Amino acid sequence: MTSPLEDLRLKRVIVVGAGQAGLAMGHALARTGLKPQVDFMIVDASAAGDRAWIRRWHSLRLFTPARHSSLPGIPFPGPRSHYPRTDEVADYLENYAAQLGLLPMWNTRVHGVQVDPHGHRLTLITNVGEVEARNVVAATGPFAEPRFPEFAGRVRVPGRNLHSDDYTHPKQLPDGSVLIVGAGNTGRQIARELSSSHQVTLARFPQAGLSSDQGETRS
Repeated sequence: MTSPLEDLRLKRVIVVGAGQAGLAMGHALARTGLKPQVDFMIVDASAAGDRAWIRRWHSLRLFTPARHSSLPGIPFPGPRSHYPRTDEVADYLENYAAQLGLLPMWNTRVHGVQVDPHGHRLTLITNVGEVEARNVVAATGPFAEPRFPEFAGRVRVPGRNLHSDDYTHPKQLPDGSVLIVGAGNTGRQIARELSSSHQVTLARFPQAGLSSDQGETRS
C-alpha cells in the first residue's frame, strides 16, 4: 500500500479541490489523454463524502435550472427546467467523478506552493508532507471560508448569531424576529424559508469587498 505522498509524486498535474471546478478540470485533462490517478491527481481537504453541498441548508436549490447546471460531458439528470436541490447536486457530482474514473485524494489540505528559483519544479506543501509537482491547478472556489463583517464580533443578541454557512433549517433559530445581513441569492433563499415561521428583515450590506452572499443570519 502506497503512502499519500507516493501517490502524488511525479504526477504531471495536481488539481487542488474536488468540487465542480476540480472535477471539470479532471474531465478536461482526461480529454487530452492524461489518465486519472496515473498522470494527474485531484486532492481535497474534506473527508470522503463530506462535500460542501451536503452541509448546506436543507431547502437550498441552485439558482440556475438543470440545463445550465451541467459540468462538461455529462448532462444534469432530470427535467431541463428543474432547479436542483442540494442533495441532487451532491449525487450528480459523485456520479460525475465515478463515470470519469476520478478518485480524489481526500483529507489532503494544501497549505501552499513554492517555486524552485533554479528550475521548473513546484513544491506542494500539504498536511501529509511536501511533494514535488510539475503543474498545480487551484480549483478551491472563492467562498471556501465563511467571512464576517467587521462588526459581527461586537453584536450581542438574545437568540442565535450565526453565519449562513452554519444554517441548515429554521428550527435552529428561536421564535421571534430575524435579521439577515446580505441580500444576495443566499440571503434571499434563507429569508423566504424563514418567513413562514419568523418575522424576517432582509438587509443589504453595501461594503466594498464583501459579497452579498457572504453575510450572516441572526436571530
